[in-house]
Amino acid sequence: MLYCRLTQCLLLLLSLSLISVTAAADPKNTRFDEERLDRVLDMGRQYVDAGLLPDVMYGVVTSRGVVRMASVNEYRPDQLFRIYSLTKPITAVALLMLLEEGKLLLTDPVAMYLPEFENPQVLLPGGSLVPAERPITIRHLLTHTAGLTYGGEETGVSKRYTQADLWNAESLAEFSTKVAALPLVAQPGALWHYSVSLDVLGRVIEVVAGQPFDDFLEARIFKPLNMDDTGFLIKQDELERLVPHYIYREGGMSPAPQETTRDYLSPPFPAGGGGLVSTLPDYLRFAQMLLNGGQLDGVRVLSRKTIELMTMDHLLAMDAKLTVDEAWIGRTENRSGSVDLGFGFGLGGAIIRDVAANGVPGSKGTYGWGGNTNVYFFLDREEDVGGVFFTQLSPSGVYPLRAGFRSLVYQAME
Repeated sequence: MLYCRLTQCLLLLLSLSLISVTAAADPKNTRFDEERLDRVLDMGRQYVDAGLLPDVMYGVVTSRGVVRMASVNEYRPDQLFRIYSLTKPITAVALLMLLEEGKLLLTDPVAMYLPEFENPQVLLPGGSLVPAERPITIRHLLTHTAGLTYGGEETGVSKRYTQADLWNAESLAEFSTKVAALPLVAQPGALWHYSVSLDVLGRVIEVVAGQPFDDFLEARIFKPLNMDDTGFLIKQDELERLVPHYIYREGGMSPAPQETTRDYLSPPFPAGGGGLVSTLPDYLRFAQMLLNGGQLDGVRVLSRKTIELMTMDHLLAMDAKLTVDEAWIGRTENRSGSVDLGFGFGLGGAIIRDVAANGVPGSKGTYGWGGNTNVYFFLDREEDVGGVFFTQLSPSGVYPLRAGFRSLVYQAME
């Protein structure tokens, strides 16, 4: 259930200026220059004043608590955001909880749990199909190396995804069956390609856990972490808390079609790759849990060693030539559009494997990911700092917000 927690309501009262909210954490331990941290707002204000973004809200967190929450204009801590692919790290955590219970292994073939993936085939450039050389594994799904895709591109497999009308499925089981019937874009483990793999993973979780995927997240992650405003469903009387969604147009933005809101009122199935709504305070709690070695306020979600496993570069373990280098990554990270950014991939999120190639102050091993509405988060466990950036403009590859946000958080560290 989504509702305003007491702590969030108190924060709301503190944020009536709509400029800055500061919460928790001992200022002596934050290691941040507050004036320099305000530069994040300055960056956001440039986009907002130019009519390029509707608003910007961000938070900075350490393992000890929230350092800063702030908004350029009218975003409030109790408001709901469509977080799209920021759902993926949460789904990854859910899967790793089952790993810790001994119910599966990363190296397990997906077909052990979803028989429809027993005999995958790869579509070759000439149009012929060949059997996959190896089974799709759980690790392949977590790292977008399974050979799946998203659709929407002018390629043979992508066109078939579009024709299959995947998102019209009535359940995760039906969705998984539809995906399994489609060919792969590459041999499993041979290519990093952004895809529906974390949505399929949601089906794996509900099969292994023996309960609906959304119920598992609610019982095992959201409720224990007091993430009371995070979920797949918005009730009608909560719509006023959902912030408006905009679509990019040349030189500005336009209101998104109403369908983007309707999907949350009656979602056909809980999409583990992008179906959640959340608030900034809720996602900061999730980030703090990860920074704090898998626990928060006396509740342990994962072990410290499992968090280490989650935030390692698994692409290097599969093939040193694998890298996160699709064109849209370059557009959303930097103005040049370069894709040579020193990224690898962990479980559910990207990993910075080369700080110099990345071009932003930071640390090797920093973990993070973003979503279609230009929402983004990162975790640097070496420096014990994380950041969450929220706005609501689609798609994500139009402005270099991720690198800009990361850079401004790091330059404020003392």
